[in-house]
Amino acid sequence: MKSAIAMGEGRGVALLCLARANLDVLELSPRSIKRSVTGSGAASKAHVASLVCAQLGLKKAPQPEDVTDALAAAIALARKVN
Repeated sequence: MKSAIAMGEGRGVALLCLARANLDVLELSPRSIKRSVTGSGAASKAHVASLVCAQLGLKKAPQPEDVTDALAAAIALARKVN
């Protein structure tokens, strides 16, 4: 419960800062990120990680897993914007 509250607070501060800077916010669901990277919204973390590596020319998935998640989100965002 404590981590959920902390995450919510952190998200709120980030959104406030973006709003004050008049920056647009684009939110992507985990399912849409998976679909963008793998073609399936139900892909496993391992499948997402392997395709992130393939698409970025990495020999192995970065650690911790959060890094791979962030790279997958960046790939999905780049595809959505372009």
